[in-house]
Amino acid sequence: MSGPRNDQSGLTLVGLLVALGLLAILTGLAVPAWQRQIEHHRLTAGVTAVYGALVQLRRHSIFLNRPLVFIFRPEIAGQGWCFVMTDDPACDCHRGACPLTSGARRPIEAADFPLLDLRVLPRNGRIKFYPARGTTSAGSVELQVGLSTARIIVSSLGRIRVCSSSLAGYPECS
Repeated sequence: MSGPRNDQSGLTLVGLLVALGLLAILTGLAVPAWQRQIEHHRLTAGVTAVYGALVQLRRHSIFLNRPLVFIFRPEIAGQGWCFVMTDDPACDCHRGACPLTSGARRPIEAADFPLLDLRVLPRNGRIKFYPARGTTSAGSVELQVGLSTARIIVSSLGRIRVCSSSLAGYPECS
């Protein structure tokens, strides 16, 4: 008959500490990459929304054969930025829906896109679309989330394009 066996298998304290150290290092490397990915997704969502609104407004202007306006209001008194498509140049999107011949449109607000900063040039925050040949008053919309940026440029001929040095698939802004 043999005595008790002494070969135990299991996890040692040293093995556990090595595994936890590796886990901490991998987590430290993954968190910044994850945050950059979230920034890119937020910026992409903002670009898609603004670009879509501008294209839709241009089409409505041509279809309805009347000038329409993209109005942007910067943050004032704690209210975040907002923009709206309308045929009323005096409309203020901070006050609610604005009229459009095809029905009232709810403004797009900063609360819809957390951490997205948005600026519109020209300074009056208006880009007007004219039905004749789809021309516009020209301007650009700059979007930023963290260090990621993009710009939507509207030419006077009505061409709407996106450029970004942060997002793949778009040309760099010059």
